Amino acid sequence: MKHSFIPIPYLPGCPIHFMINDYNSGELQQHSGLEVIWLLQGKLKVMVGQNDYYLHENDLLLINHFESHQVIPQVLDAYFIQLHIDSLFIYKYNHDFYSLLYDLKSFKNSEDNQNPYDVIRILFSQFITRKYKHNMEINSDVLRLLGYLTSRFSKRLSSAEPENPVSNKDSNIVQQILNRVELDFKGKLTLNEIALGQHYNPSYLSDQFRKNVGVTFKAYMEEIRIRYSLFLLQHQEASISNISLASGFSDEKSYYKAIKNKFSLTPLQLRKKYQERDDGRNLI
Repeated sequence: MKHSFIPIPYLPGCPIHFMINDYNSGELQQHSGLEVIWLLQGKLKVMVGQNDYYLHENDLLLINHFESHQVIPQVLDAYFIQLHIDSLFIYKYNHDFYSLLYDLKSFKNSEDNQNPYDVIRILFSQFITRKYKHNMEINSDVLRLLGYLTSRFSKRLSSAEPENPVSNKDSNIVQQILNRVELDFKGKLTLNEIALGQHYNPSYLSDQFRKNVGVTFKAYMEEIRIRYSLFLLQHQEASISNISLASGFSDEKSYYKAIKNKFSLTPLQLRKKYQERDDGRNLI
C-alpha cells in the first residue's frame, strides 16, 4: 500500500492544528510532528504501520513523528478529533525529540487505570474550550502538554531501534531524509550529500523521495524553510534579510521569491498581515 506524506496546515506562530473527522480512505499517510487522536463517539480503526488498533468512546492514541497510519471510522456517527503538534516547535524546546518514541494507547489500560490519560484529556479539552488572546498562551499550554507526554509516555530510541520501522528499505531511507531535513534545513544540505553518506545513487534517491513524498527534495526543503520563517516573521523584529538567512535561504532574493510564489505577497506584506490579525482586525 502506498504511503503519502501529508503536510499539516499550521498557522504562523501557532504550534498546533486541529482536524475533526478527517481521514484518508485510500492510503496510509505520514506527517511530521506528533498527532493525538481522541475518539469522542462511535468506533474507530487506526492502522499504524503493521498494527491495527480499535478505539472505542473516549480512547486516546498517539501517532509518532512520520509514523505511517490510516484512520477508518467503523460506524457512521463516529466523532473524533486529531491534535497535531508541530515538530519544529517541539524540537525548539526539546532537542531530544527526534530520538524519542512515544507510546500512548489509553485502551491498553482498564477503566480504573485512566488517571494518566485523564490528564491528557483535560489538557486536550483546554485547547478546544479556552479562548486564547495571544500565541504565547497557546505555546505555554502546548509545552505543558508536551512536558507531560514526554515524561510519562516517551522513551529514548536505542541505536539498533529504527524510529519508524517499515518493511520497505526505500520508504525507510525517505523517512530518514525527512528527519534529516528537519534537523539541518538551516544549512546547505543537499540530496547528493545524503546519497553519498547512505551509499545511494543520487538519481535513484531523488526518484524515491519524489515518489514517497510527492514533491522534489528541493521543493520540500523550501517548504520547511518557509514554515520556519513564518514563525520568525510573526515573533521577531529582525530584518527580512536576517530572517531569510536564519531560515536557511541563501539570500534575501531567494526568500522573497519563495514567499511571493506561495502567498502572492512580499515578506513585509505578510508580516503586516500577521500583525493586523493579532491586533484583532478582520482579514480576507
